[in-house]
Amino acid sequence: YAVSFFLYDPARRALHFPQTAGLDGRASSLRQELQDRSLPVILTSYRSGMGIEVEEKVFATALAAGDSRSFVMMRLKARLLASAPVETWLCISVSPMGPTGFQRHDSAGRFLADRRLTLLRYIALERRVEVNATWGPSFDTAPAHFGVYGNGGSMDPDFYLANNPYAELATRGFLNGFDTATDHVAGLCQGVFGWPMRLTPADASFSLDLRLPVGNFNAVPDLRDMSAADANTLESWIAAGWAFTLFQSGLRIELPPSLEYLADQEALCRSHLLILADSGEIHPGP
Repeated sequence: YAVSFFLYDPARRALHFPQTAGLDGRASSLRQELQDRSLPVILTSYRSGMGIEVEEKVFATALAAGDSRSFVMMRLKARLLASAPVETWLCISVSPMGPTGFQRHDSAGRFLADRRLTLLRYIALERRVEVNATWGPSFDTAPAHFGVYGNGGSMDPDFYLANNPYAELATRGFLNGFDTATDHVAGLCQGVFGWPMRLTPADASFSLDLRLPVGNFNAVPDLRDMSAADANTLESWIAAGWAFTLFQSGLRIELPPSLEYLADQEALCRSHLLILADSGEIHPGP
């Protein structure tokens, strides 16, 4: 599955997507980079054109060094850029990843694992999502609004264009509030979760953390251990560990300031190589 964010203006029923920055007729922009130019921490900055900037930081970590319970941490922070208060929703979407709606098989006729989402369930008491038969993202703060969408059995492709969270927000101004959806036709289940924000000059930011389990999480107590880990500590641990690996150990070169860009390239290449030799831990890859 894929997780992404967007902003929703309930007063105008307008949706602001980072994917359309610079193409949506608004003063929007999108930037993405690695932290400190080479650390495997992905930074995304989205200026929405509605006076709000959202910064997203994504990195992979584990509950402890050598722990096989690894997960991806997604940290979001919205900041007010305008001089007047702005009311909006910070929204998280959970959707299929890559080409979907196809059942694949090999030359012998054997069906292969595919990217269809046939089940999506939100467990509100535990602030987490189940995707197919696996653990999905967990929210540190419960959303105020949510809705999951599937297919009741329609074979009409237009069904998906009319019955999805984005069309419902744009036309009706709310989400369906369902916690379970199935789609055994095309596997196009998707869900959206919303956190209302009222940003003012006196209270100009809003933060949200998500955790995406990808390692050996065998039971709900493992997920509780993941949720209990302090996000700030994990972030500091990952950044310090990679800074030590890249700049204080192993091969190091020194170049004149005028060739600093070459040093950045060298550190970036080593970072990508070391991602692939990390003793089984999980990190964002090249």
